[in-house]
Amino acid sequence: MKEKISFFLSRQLLSIVLLIIFFIVSSLNDALWLSSIDEVLFVTGVFILIYIILIKVIPLFNRNLAGMEILAFLLLFIILLLPKLHSNIYEVSNGKIKLSYLLGLFGFLFLIVIYQLNFKPKTSFTKLKNYIITVLALFILIEICIIPSIFKDRNLLKTEILNFEKNKFDAQFKLTKKPNIYHIIFDAYTGFDGLDRYWQFRDTSFLNYLRTEKISFAYNAKTCNDNTLESITSLFNLKSFNNETKFRSLATKSHVYRKLIQKALVIETLMENGYTISNLSIFDIHDKKRYWDFPWLDPNISFPQYCFNQSLIGNLYKNYQSRNIANNNLLIISDLKQKVQVKKTSPLFTYAHLIMPHTPNNFDKDGNYIGNISNDKDAYIGELQYCNKIMIELIEMVKKDDPSAILILQSDHGSGMIPSNYDMEVSNILSLVVAPDSLQLEWPDSMINQNTYKHVFNALGQYAIPITSCQD
Repeated sequence: MKEKISFFLSRQLLSIVLLIIFFIVSSLNDALWLSSIDEVLFVTGVFILIYIILIKVIPLFNRNLAGMEILAFLLLFIILLLPKLHSNIYEVSNGKIKLSYLLGLFGFLFLIVIYQLNFKPKTSFTKLKNYIITVLALFILIEICIIPSIFKDRNLLKTEILNFEKNKFDAQFKLTKKPNIYHIIFDAYTGFDGLDRYWQFRDTSFLNYLRTEKISFAYNAKTCNDNTLESITSLFNLKSFNNETKFRSLATKSHVYRKLIQKALVIETLMENGYTISNLSIFDIHDKKRYWDFPWLDPNISFPQYCFNQSLIGNLYKNYQSRNIANNNLLIISDLKQKVQVKKTSPLFTYAHLIMPHTPNNFDKDGNYIGNISNDKDAYIGELQYCNKIMIELIEMVKKDDPSAILILQSDHGSGMIPSNYDMEVSNILSLVVAPDSLQLEWPDSMINQNTYKHVFNALGQYAIPITSCQD
C-alpha cells in the first residue's frame, strides 16, 4: 500500500494536475453546472495544453524538478485560485483583507522558492509537494461530495424560474395612452429619507426645485432588495424573484437574473403595445444588447468566460475596465439627451442605467473629474449632488422637447455605506416622476420599486393592478 502511495505521489506535476482538477470542479459547482459540455471540454483542453507545455519546459531549466513543480504550482495557484480564496476570506474578515495583501504574501513565497532553487539547489521539496497533493486531494473530494447537493440546488432553481415565468400576470395590458417613457437609474443613490436620517444630508436646493416645479417624488421610496440584480428584476417584472437557491458566486447569480431582466414583463408589454426599445443600460433587454459591460456584474456567462473572470487576470481586467465607468456614464447622458430631442415615429421606451453615485466616485458636485475614489462619504455626496444637477437638466429638457412624455428617475438601491443602519439605508431609494397632469399618474410617498410600472400601466391603460408590499 505504501509503495502504491509513494508511486502516486512521485508522479511528475501531480500537484499541477490536482490543482487544475480542483479549479474545474469547484468552478462547475460555483456555476451550478449550468454550463454546456462543449464549454467544459474547451476549458479542459486549454488546461491540458498548459500541462503539456509545463511537462516540456520545466526540465529545460536544469533545476530541482520537485522545486520547479512547486514554483509552477504557486504561479498557477496565484492566477487561478487566489481570487477564490480571497472572496471567502473577504467575507469572514468583513472586507478588511484585500486581494493585494494575499498577492503580496504568495508572491513572497514564490520568491523564496526561486531563492532556494538558485542558491540552495540541494533543498528537498518532496515533503512540501506531498503535503500540497494531500490537501488538494482532500479539497477535490469535498467538492465531489457536494455535487449532489449542487444538482439539487440547480434543479430547484430551474423550478423556481419556471414558476416565476408562469406566474407573471395573466392579463395582457393594452395601453390606451402611449407617451414616450424615459427611465433612468442612478445606481446606489440613497433616497431622500435615507440621506436625511443616516447621512444627515439634505440637498435643499434640489428638493426646493422639485417642489417648485411640482415634480412628484417619493420621499420614503423603498426597494425590497439590496442589490442591483434583484432590484432591477423586481422593477421590470412587477414582483420579486424570491428564490431559495444559494449562489456560490456573483457570476452565477448574474447569469440567472440577467435572463429574467432580458425577458421582463414590462419590456414585453411595451413592445406588444408598439413601443420601440432604446437600451442605454448594463443589461440586455429583449433583443437589444446592453450599452456596455459593467465588469463587476460578470456580463459574460459562458463557462470559459466565467473561468477567466474568476482568475487573477480576469480580476485585473475588471479593474482596467472599471476605469471606463466615468466615460461611459457621460456617453449615456449624452445619448439620452439626444433620444429626448429627436423626433419619434412611434412611442419610445428608453432605459438608461448610470453607475453613479455608486462608488468608486469620479465627479465632484460640479461635474469635475476627480479620479476613482472608493468608499469615501464626501466623494459620494459630491457625486450625488452632481447627479441632482443632471436630473434637473433632464427634467428641463423633457418638459421642453417632449412635454407629453413620462420621465422616471430612480435608483436600484441605496449606497450601503452606513454599516450601523445598513438594511434601512440601502433599501431607501430615489424615486421621482415627471408626467403630464392629464395622465393622472399616482406616485405615492412610500413607493416600492416593484410597483412602479403598476402605477404607470394603471394610468396608461385605466387598469387597477393590485399594489403589493415586500411581504406579498
